[in-house]
Amino acid sequence: MPQRLLSREFTRWAAVVIFTLAILFTIDRLTNSVIDLAWAEWDFNHYILMAERGLSDNPGLVAPYAYRPLTPLLAGWMMRTFDFSTWRAFKLIAWAGAALNLITLYWLLRLAGRRFSTCLFVIGLIALGHYQVKFLLFDPFRPDHLAFPLINLAYLALWNGLFLPAALVISLGLLSREFLLLPAGAHLAAAWQKKTEWLPAALVAAIALAVLVFTRRLIPVSGHEDYVSFFSFGELWRALVSVPLNWRRTLNLLFCLLAYLLPLGMLFTKDRWRKMWSGLGERRLWLAAHAALTLLLALYGGTDLARFVVYLYLPLAVALGGILDDDEVSTPEKVLILVAVIIFNRIPWSYPTASLDAYLDFFGGYHDRLNLTSALRWMELTGWLAAGAALRMWLRRGSKTGLNKK
Repeated sequence: MPQRLLSREFTRWAAVVIFTLAILFTIDRLTNSVIDLAWAEWDFNHYILMAERGLSDNPGLVAPYAYRPLTPLLAGWMMRTFDFSTWRAFKLIAWAGAALNLITLYWLLRLAGRRFSTCLFVIGLIALGHYQVKFLLFDPFRPDHLAFPLINLAYLALWNGLFLPAALVISLGLLSREFLLLPAGAHLAAAWQKKTEWLPAALVAAIALAVLVFTRRLIPVSGHEDYVSFFSFGELWRALVSVPLNWRRTLNLLFCLLAYLLPLGMLFTKDRWRKMWSGLGERRLWLAAHAALTLLLALYGGTDLARFVVYLYLPLAVALGGILDDDEVSTPEKVLILVAVIIFNRIPWSYPTASLDAYLDFFGGYHDRLNLTSALRWMELTGWLAAGAALRMWLRRGSKTGLNKK
């Protein structure tokens, strides 16, 4: 009997790995490359420069990019050790990060008691988020790849009382993205509510903040391109007030939020939400704190709003898993959601190469850019949400009619 259970578990893990690699391969084949955009001169050049020159003798280091050295330094090591090109090194890290994210996310969902089929469907939906995988395969010169799986590992450690390993994982992850503050902040919020485990939560948060501060003290930079300036209290205060008052940018942030939560929106009903939320138990505050901190960091993070919102992937995955497991979601609903996510997130299409304007309008929601395409994207989003609600009403009406006939 134990051998059969072991064999079944091994088979499931093998299926998860194959499923993950198949999704990544498919998305990669449907995605072109940022190097096809001859006019593209973005912040990814800072990460390429770090990979080529490192940190010690690099006068071109600029904040905040220099404070995210994990991915570029790893790429640089691969370039020197294996004679990889810059593109190949970053692309391999992008693949590894995406695969590890989906596999560790599956692990989290299984530990939460979700069915195997539900876990596969959920990680598939997460992988189809535009900026979750597709963009990072299109532009692999980004620091985010390892941040996602490290967030998952941090939660796995914290939820099992392994505070020191969690602190080490968070510290390492902060060298890739500031969003590794999320598990530390969620842990602190949970400890505050429960009035227990204050010391471990405070220590994990203190270590995370120390790493954040020391990297900014130890890594020399020649310039600053921070979206919010921290050089003086006056500048910081003005930014904290003025950023939310930019209604065009705030509207785009709302679009990016609703766009990323599209599969959840298409499944949403009050009963489903209430049932899912009540079933989360102590994890509710963790996930609520994670979501709130994500939105706060997205609000003040920069211009690529949709890239920041994807750090809601963990609450989204948990919520989807709860609804799909607790409520008998019909196959037609699942198919419609899958089609909607694929089309809305532009998975089958290549990024436009003709101009910057065409590129920015490909997904939409960039900074404070509003135009006709923005209105059309809002209409498309609303249409998919309405289609989900209409299908659900039609299925329920058909179910009632069938019962009445009986």
